[in-house]
Amino acid sequence: MKDFIKYLFISNILILITACSSDDTTIPPGSDGYGTGEINEVILTLQNTDINSFDIESFTQDIANASNASVNQIVITSVNGFTRSGIYVSFYFEDSEEPGGLSASSCLTNIQQELNDGMIAGFNAEIIIMNTDELFNCIFDTDCAGICNGNSETDECGICNGNGPLENYDCEGNCTIQVDCAGACGGSAEYDICDVCNGNGSSCDEGQIVGTYRLYKMDIYNYGDCMGSPDFSINGPNFNNLINDSYGSGCSYENIYYNLTNGYFLLDIQSNGNYNFLFGGDYNEDYEYCYDDNDCSNGECSYCNSRLLNINELTIETGSWSIENNYLDFDLISTYQILTGSRNGYSSECGEINDYSNEYDGCRFNEWDYSSYLNENNNAQEYTLNGNTLVINNAYFYSDGIEEDCRRFEFRKASLPNLAGCTDSESLNYNPFATSNNGTCDEGYCDDTGYGYYHNEDKKTFIESFLKKRNQLKNDK
Repeated sequence: MKDFIKYLFISNILILITACSSDDTTIPPGSDGYGTGEINEVILTLQNTDINSFDIESFTQDIANASNASVNQIVITSVNGFTRSGIYVSFYFEDSEEPGGLSASSCLTNIQQELNDGMIAGFNAEIIIMNTDELFNCIFDTDCAGICNGNSETDECGICNGNGPLENYDCEGNCTIQVDCAGACGGSAEYDICDVCNGNGSSCDEGQIVGTYRLYKMDIYNYGDCMGSPDFSINGPNFNNLINDSYGSGCSYENIYYNLTNGYFLLDIQSNGNYNFLFGGDYNEDYEYCYDDNDCSNGECSYCNSRLLNINELTIETGSWSIENNYLDFDLISTYQILTGSRNGYSSECGEINDYSNEYDGCRFNEWDYSSYLNENNNAQEYTLNGNTLVINNAYFYSDGIEEDCRRFEFRKASLPNLAGCTDSESLNYNPFATSNNGTCDEGYCDDTGYGYYHNEDKKTFIESFLKKRNQLKNDK
């Protein structure tokens, strides 16, 4: 009767094999390679084996030969194809009822030893043994799930087959990064200028100033407080400036051609208390100077310098803002430039020439200190807001700290102009005002850090040139 039951079981397994090769979507027991739940169940993974040609009776005999068991001791529990060329076979051993026959435990030891080299009856096979009892002896390593020769591992939190802690959390469930004002781990919610979490700045008077502005006019006053008629005005929103001057001869001369075209200023005052400021423009410059202190034995000029500049510059300033006692206070955090174009020139000492040439393709220039151009009152500035127009009065000092001017900047709320740039906030040359990505996010730092030392002075020259023009106009009157 027992042999008859086994015959029926094997017949059902053959029917199961046929079902696995069809389009039947039912997953039978053991099809995942973890058996059917029997005690001391052996699961073999056979590679490079076609389930349609697999002979289960022949393979059962192979198992018997490998374990020195009789065929009657082997109970096949599942045969399933997991690919077109792979099969899971699961079975367990029973104690022999014949005199001198092997116990199930001995058969398990023998089959492990046979499969120690990964082969059985010409098949490449991997073995695991599940649901083992106290009589079983595993000659392989037992994994954390108690599976003989299994591959389960303990995660960093000590959980078998665990996935470790959730992203940004430790094993105790504590957030390991910054928690935002709404209590979300790694969230982006911030307090707005009105101290409202994730607010838009509209719930307090300060919030009315929030917005994106473009500079439309700059008035310059001499020795004043921005009252009355300005001494000189510059109208935008596109600002242009030209210096063309020369003087001297021999080894004491200076020739300047400096031109700014398509200059513009953008100010983004954000509800979270931060601001971004952008100055952009195209520079063309041909500058040369020479002097002599008569220390060259060969009769050459002591020092000469020439540079030719053709670039587009974006200067980006970031910081925080607040309103204190009706003054708008900008606190600078960082300033950097993004350069596109070329620069070349030479310098010479006593006739020994060193030339240079640099190309810039949207790269980031080093951060530099802007603070000497801010006024002395913690950069607090008088302001008025009338509808969409923001007027800021800013005192300005010459570099010698003696002569004082007042500037009135008239900004108007406006949508951002179309501006291509790096839109990845994690990149070095990120432009917070860019409306489309131009592929420059990987440009990195510019290759010539010495460039900025004189160019920062040029920014000062740009500002002070307006004052020079104003004085010329006054003298002409």
